[in-house]
Amino acid sequence: MIRNMIRTISHRMLIPQILAAMTGTLCMLIDNLMIGQLLGDCELSAYGFSTPLIIVIASIGLMMANGVQMECSRAIGRGDLYDANSCYSTSIAMSVLVGSVIIIIVFAFCDQFCYILGAGSSGGDAQVFAQTSGYIRGYVPGIIFMFFYCLTGPYLQTMGKRKVLMASVITVIISDLVLNYVFAAVLHMRMFGIGIASSLSCLLAVLLCLRCFFSRDCLFRFSFRGISMEKAAGIIRNGSPIIISQVLYVLRVYCFNIMLFSLAGNDAVAALSVVNSIANLLYCIGLGAGGVMLMLSSLLYNENDIDQLRDFLSDFIRYTLTITAASVVIIELASPYITSLFFSCGSGTYGMALVGIRLFSAALIPASIN
Repeated sequence: MIRNMIRTISHRMLIPQILAAMTGTLCMLIDNLMIGQLLGDCELSAYGFSTPLIIVIASIGLMMANGVQMECSRAIGRGDLYDANSCYSTSIAMSVLVGSVIIIIVFAFCDQFCYILGAGSSGGDAQVFAQTSGYIRGYVPGIIFMFFYCLTGPYLQTMGKRKVLMASVITVIISDLVLNYVFAAVLHMRMFGIGIASSLSCLLAVLLCLRCFFSRDCLFRFSFRGISMEKAAGIIRNGSPIIISQVLYVLRVYCFNIMLFSLAGNDAVAALSVVNSIANLLYCIGLGAGGVMLMLSSLLYNENDIDQLRDFLSDFIRYTLTITAASVVIIELASPYITSLFFSCGSGTYGMALVGIRLFSAALIPASIN
């Protein structure tokens, strides 16, 4: 009975959690698609150069979300509502503080970041450098909203507000698509406009979720007295594994950007940016599944139900791998069409991107297990 109930709950939570994890990546993919359709290879290269910085920023939000899932689940499992509210208050304060620091640093040293990322490499295109800088300057003001949005996922899941979570995901995707078109095609703001669209889409999603957090039946209440350095340390400690994996990923992207630019120029960097966007989207299957697994396994662990925990992990991993395998088949079959959305068929950039997407999808199952 309990096993069937947990299986049902985990399956109901999995798809919303995967979609929530995919939100930021879907926005990056939409950005990539709109840039390819409305702007050009120069802007795609700029987007590719800025990707490592954007991933580092996004990984901080994911770290806080993962840490919150662990801390909050343990508190709810113990029936300790004060501790859960302390986690809630501390995570909001962390989002504002860390986000503000990042905004100040990036704006103060934006050009230096562009040079470090490779956009200002020797022999590089001045237009690519300008568009990289423009995108970063447009994206950075929305960092605090992006952090808030990352935190809404675990809290809404804990309160059982899956419909609100799904609505926020749809809001981000549609608003990003519409705003990208308005800023890039109508207002001709190019990469700066693409960055602003990402910031505003996160703001709209957060505004949609605010009603739940200010309602009378909300489980969580913000309090300045609830902000705790100990709780902040716990969030960072429990969320730190995602930072390690993301830092390694960023180093890989950065090294490939520099290497491909020196070997094949901007076209290769543009192709890699598309491959990375598809890869990040597919990685979210494992990230979303990991989020649900963390939440429910923490509850079972607090109950000291080791047999139930072992059965849950076995069933859940098998279910997730089935979804992952289906995704691999779809990507392998649809890769030519997906690539054609970004580049003209037969071009050198198209060929590089197609090979990259197919190679990555073949490695998706072990990546998901990891």
